Amino acid sequence: SSGQVLTSQGSGSPVQWATPSSGISDFDTWYLTADTVGNTNPVQNNWSRWTNHGGTGSVTFAAPSSGIWTFPSTGYWLIEWHGRFQITNAQERGCNASIYVTTNNSSYSFVMQSSVNMGFSHSSGVKGNATARYIFDVTNTSTHKIKLEAGYQQVSGTLTGHGAYLYSHVKFFKLKDT
Repeated sequence: SSGQVLTSQGSGSPVQWATPSSGISDFDTWYLTADTVGNTNPVQNNWSRWTNHGGTGSVTFAAPSSGIWTFPSTGYWLIEWHGRFQITNAQERGCNASIYVTTNNSSYSFVMQSSVNMGFSHSSGVKGNATARYIFDVTNTSTHKIKLEAGYQQVSGTLTGHGAYLYSHVKFFKLKDT
């Protein structure tokens, strides 16, 4: 058929016609609608689905339960966790956006972190951004889950949320089936 390509499964296997995968198969975007102050693991409150400007695909994640995200289907998922941070005192120096995963629905392992180091310069505060990305092979939606953290020297720093903008947000992209 039109658009198909010849593929091989390896030595000794017959060549077959197949339809190639075409990149991202689906996505979903969630954002924080209000600020979170201090080290937070997991970030669990004030999440809302982003539906503006075509921001949500046909996949629909459920809101996190106590900060735990459950995947709607198996497959390889790209997770992009973006934190927008603000510090307002000289003792703050940096903030992290971190991703933790579980494959047994119990113990979580740290897998990825992005940091922003901010030198405090004036009383109105300093802003910075950190984005952590991770590809997670979800083979079982009951056991493979994630949680997101905001932390580091963020004793009184703020993970910024907003009701109308994608300041701090997470995007889920399904890359392909497992």
